[in-house]
Amino acid sequence: MGLMYKNKNIYLKTSEERKKLLKADLTGKEIENLYILLNNFIFLEIDWQNDA
Repeated sequence: MGLMYKNKNIYLKTSEERKKLLKADLTGKEIENLYILLNNFIFLEIDWQNDA
Protein backbone atom coordinates (compact mmCIF):
# COMPACT_ATOMS: atom_id res chain seq x y z
CA MET A 1 0.00 0.00 0.00
CA GLY A 2 1.40 3.41 -0.96
CA LEU A 3 0.88 6.74 0.73
CA MET A 4 0.28 10.03 -1.04
CA TYR A 5 0.58 13.32 0.88
CA LYS A 6 -1.90 16.11 0.01
CA ASN A 7 -1.70 18.69 2.79
CA LYS A 8 1.02 21.15 3.88
CA ASN A 9 -0.06 21.22 7.54
CA ILE A 10 0.49 18.12 9.63
CA TYR A 11 -2.03 17.69 12.42
CA LEU A 12 -1.21 15.60 15.51
CA LYS A 13 2.47 15.86 14.57
CA THR A 14 3.91 15.84 18.08
CA SER A 15 3.74 13.05 20.61
CA GLU A 16 2.40 15.57 23.15
CA GLU A 17 -0.69 16.12 20.99
CA ARG A 18 -1.25 12.38 20.72
CA LYS A 19 -0.71 11.88 24.48
CA LYS A 20 -3.48 14.40 25.20
CA LEU A 21 -5.85 12.33 23.06
CA LEU A 22 -4.82 9.12 24.84
CA LYS A 23 -5.48 10.80 28.19
CA ALA A 24 -8.91 11.80 26.82
CA ASP A 25 -9.61 8.04 26.42
CA LEU A 26 -9.17 7.77 22.65
CA THR A 27 -7.65 4.50 21.52
CA GLY A 28 -4.49 4.28 19.44
CA LYS A 29 -6.58 3.16 16.47
CA GLU A 30 -8.92 6.15 16.85
CA ILE A 31 -5.95 8.52 16.97
CA GLU A 32 -4.46 6.86 13.89
CA ASN A 33 -7.75 7.27 11.99
CA LEU A 34 -8.03 10.89 13.11
CA TYR A 35 -4.44 11.52 11.97
CA ILE A 36 -5.19 10.09 8.52
CA LEU A 37 -8.43 12.08 8.17
CA LEU A 38 -7.04 15.40 9.40
CA ASN A 39 -3.94 15.18 7.23
CA ASN A 40 -5.83 14.18 4.07
CA PHE A 41 -3.78 11.09 3.35
CA ILE A 42 -4.79 9.00 0.35
CA PHE A 43 -3.87 5.32 0.35
CA LEU A 44 -3.22 3.57 -2.93
CA GLU A 45 -3.11 -0.19 -3.22
CA ILE A 46 -0.74 -1.64 -5.79
CA ASP A 47 -0.80 -5.32 -6.73
CA TRP A 48 2.77 -6.24 -7.61
CA GLN A 49 1.88 -9.91 -8.22
CA ASN A 50 1.76 -11.09 -11.80
CA ASP A 51 -1.33 -13.33 -11.85
CA ALA A 52 -1.11 -14.07 -15.58
